[in-house]
Amino acid sequence: MIIPQDLERITIIYSMKNVALISFVGFIGLLFILYLPGCQSNHAPTIVDIQIIKILDSEPLAFHLSVLADDEDGDSLEIEWFSPAGEFPLGTGSESIRWQSPISFADQDYPVVVTVSDLEYSACDTVVLHVPHSFNPTFTDSRDGYVYPLVKIGSQIWMAKNLNYNSTYGSFCYEDDTSNCDRYGRLYDWETALTACPNGWHLPSLDEWLDLLEWASPNPGLNLKSISGWNENGNGRDSFGFAVLPAGRLYAGEHYGHIGFHTSLWSSDEKDANQAGYIRFEYFHDGFNEFNADKWTSAFSVRCIQDK
Repeated sequence: MIIPQDLERITIIYSMKNVALISFVGFIGLLFILYLPGCQSNHAPTIVDIQIIKILDSEPLAFHLSVLADDEDGDSLEIEWFSPAGEFPLGTGSESIRWQSPISFADQDYPVVVTVSDLEYSACDTVVLHVPHSFNPTFTDSRDGYVYPLVKIGSQIWMAKNLNYNSTYGSFCYEDDTSNCDRYGRLYDWETALTACPNGWHLPSLDEWLDLLEWASPNPGLNLKSISGWNENGNGRDSFGFAVLPAGRLYAGEHYGHIGFHTSLWSSDEKDANQAGYIRFEYFHDGFNEFNADKWTSAFSVRCIQDK
């Protein structure tokens, strides 16, 4: 026989057990709710676009490949390139890469597989690179017979070396040493630079420079600077074959400086009656700078772009 006091005690114990059970079930449910979005939130990355740019100044022929990938979860992505033929540089996890065909001038297609991974899921795509049978990526300046390698980046065709045309006036070899002209090209004041390029070529505008730098982003300095010749570990990857060298400059018409450390390249754009714009690459960073300088007392390098 259960007396009222015992009934009350049993009811309290039963109620406490129910509370504990409900609390435990609620805790498990909460864990499930917290875990479920984690399971469902990760999505495979998406390959949006793969760009292929032929590097004209290269034998064997080479290409610059870049991939645009998206991950709606914001995960860090790893990118790997693979081809059954051809060689890749170190660092195949980068967004862009220089691919070199194993055979010069071979009329052949090479499949290249790109895989983008968030370490859990991955997406992959295959692009085909066609290496033509013959190729002549140079331009000979009829004025002096000097031969310039060429590079096509986007829709632009550039000389892949600084201009080395010895104009009647307004151009200089760094420290008056002709070996510097042979290696780096000549330095020109702005008025001379405007007309120094051969027929069919011209001094690039700032917009043309910025188009090039956009193609070479996100690190245009790193991708356009040469793989050697820069001091203090300032070398680039030369991803496009543009081969920017640290040619230095002439200050105030009398003082040379910064060879090995930076290079300045004229644009055709004027700031005002006394100054014009130029692009500068430095040894200590992977970007670029846009400045203005005196048209007559400053002498910079010239890189010619083909007329359209």
